[in-house]
This record gives sequence, C-alpha cells and structure tokens, in this order.
Amino acid sequence: MTRALRKALLNTLVFPFTLASGLPCTCDRSGQEPLKFRRDGKFRILQLSDIHEIDSELVADTKPESVEKSRKAMQVIELAVKHTKPDLVVFTGDNIAGTWEKFTWDSAAKTIRKIVGPIAERNIPLAVVFGNHDAELGILKEFQTCIFCEYKNCRMSMNAEEMSGCGTYNLTIKDSEGKKDIFNLWMFDSGDYHPGGGYNFVQTDQIEWYERTSTKLRKKNGGVPLPSILFQHIIIPEVYDCLTPVPEGTPGAFRGDPGYEDKWYKFEDYEAFESCDEPPSPPAINNGQFDSWLRQGDVLAAVFGHDHINSFIVRNKGIRLIQSIGAGYNTYGNKRGGRIFDLDEKDIRNFTTRTVTIDELPKLEGK
Repeated sequence: MTRALRKALLNTLVFPFTLASGLPCTCDRSGQEPLKFRRDGKFRILQLSDIHEIDSELVADTKPESVEKSRKAMQVIELAVKHTKPDLVVFTGDNIAGTWEKFTWDSAAKTIRKIVGPIAERNIPLAVVFGNHDAELGILKEFQTCIFCEYKNCRMSMNAEEMSGCGTYNLTIKDSEGKKDIFNLWMFDSGDYHPGGGYNFVQTDQIEWYERTSTKLRKKNGGVPLPSILFQHIIIPEVYDCLTPVPEGTPGAFRGDPGYEDKWYKFEDYEAFESCDEPPSPPAINNGQFDSWLRQGDVLAAVFGHDHINSFIVRNKGIRLIQSIGAGYNTYGNKRGGRIFDLDEKDIRNFTTRTVTIDELPKLEGK
C-alpha cells in the first residue's frame, strides 16, 4: 500500500472513528524510553500468538458459547504477563477474531483494548504484528494499529517506511547501561492470502527495506551484523527443508501442506520438539525472505504463530525456525500458552527459549 493510498484510507475510514472517540491516530514512538537490558544484563520477551479474541459485550449478546472461551484466553494473557514478568510482549498475529462476521469497527477497537489491558496495567512495552485473519473481513490493519497505539507504551508502527502491508518495523535493544544498541528485533507483516491461492508472503519491498536497515545497523555496529530475532505470523517455506521426507504411512508422519502435499514428512532432526499436530502452513510461493537473512547474517532466529497446535525448533543453515502454540480459545487447539525468550548481554547470541502453557504459568513466579 502506497503512502498516498494509506493516507486516503485513514482519512476516509479511520480518522472519522478516532476523532469521534477522542483517539489520535498516531504511532509516534519518539517520546518513549528505549528498550534496554535490565541491570542484571537480562532481557525477557513474551510471545503471545493467535489470541483470536472477541469483544466481551458483543460475544455475550451474539455468541454466548464463546464467553467462557474469551474468559480463558484473557486468563492466558493475564497469567502470562503476571508470572513471566517480561520486558517486552510481542503479539504475533491473529490477535482478534477478524473472520467473525459480527465484528464492527467499534467492537474490533474494544477487543484490541481488551487484550492490551493486562499489559497496559503493568506498563510493559508491547510490539504487534498482524496475521492472515486480523483484517480478513475488512477491519483495516491501519485502523487496528491506531487502536493498539492508544496504549502509550506500544512500540509498533504502521510501517517503518513506505512499503507493502502494515506493521513492518524494527526495535533495537540497548545494553544495560543504555549506551549502545546490542540487539535488534524485526517485526514483519507476512500478509494474508495470495490471489493465486494459498497464503501470502513477505513482499519484495519489505525484504529490500530489511536489507537496507540491516546494513545500516551493521555499519553502526562496527561492521558486525547486529544480532536479531525476527517475528512474523506465517512460517516460511524453508521449514520443509528441515523435515525428513518419508513413505506414506510412516508412523508419526504427515502429509505436507498445499504446495508440499506430494510428500509425507517427519521430524527427525530438531533442536526442540513438542508437537506438530498439523502440517506447517507456509506460502506455496517462496519470495526469497530466508535467503535475504542469509545474505545479511544478522537473524539468529525467526519466530512464527499461525499453526496453533505446533511447537518446535529446527535449524536451517544456522538460523533457528521457531513455531509457537496459540494463546486463544476461539479457534482450534489442544494447548494454550505463550513462549518466553531470555537474552543475556554477556552471551548475546545464545538466547534460551521455551513454551509456557496455561497450566505451567502459575508455577513460573520468579523463574
């Protein structure tokens, strides 16, 4: 979407609502304190994906069977931020139930404020990317971004510059003294559906922005790539490079997703494996995003949502591909929770990560 078209959409669709509600449509981060490692040299990220939430008032009136599901999803968010004590929360897409035909612009705004609430109460920085369902029925991502940015400690933006999609940007993290950027987080809008079928992919202009920005960060870092973790909703095709093709009927094997359905696969070589109860679902078209990471040499790991019931870590050419479970109950799944990432400025490239389910969360206090 061009800058001119985005401005026109904001003027015609977003601003009338925000002006009526008293909400300024801005994502200006200039006055915020920079992200930085704590005094003990640690930094913790909490990822919550696929919340698929619905406004409480609307769901009680029109979808009463989801009242309990919504309550439980909010419990996941509440317990996760309370017990993991993150320095940053990242929503990785399908944040609202954007496929629900009863959604209005007003109810979408109320839903976003609802899921942000437990984070805002604790004044924890929040980053957000969008999934394939968030704007599926026309509640624009730009409008949703305006609502997220109502929270003053939200770190997202429409886009870092003019490019496809909405919500592609980066966040640097300074050392514990606040003097130097020593880590970086990439946030990508991975799109929704491709006109030719299947899921969409990160577009060429987004990849070009990434490479330009990565190069600038490398120069600023003395010519060394700035270590980074990347977050987006839809997993990349290279996940299938990490799976073993096996004969149909092999125990534990599954048939590939569309685009890969001519083979059966099994996890045999992995760093961590908790579940793969559905085939990984990347785009059928490979637009070269992974190759761009290899060229730049800064991405240590890429983290995805999208496949609610899969949780694993595999390595492809040194880059960790991390799939995380969903947090919401208004969709399918047998486990709910989030994932934490623990960084240490003394060993910046070797972060640790693990899944935390709703049953485990109350046991994590102080850990």
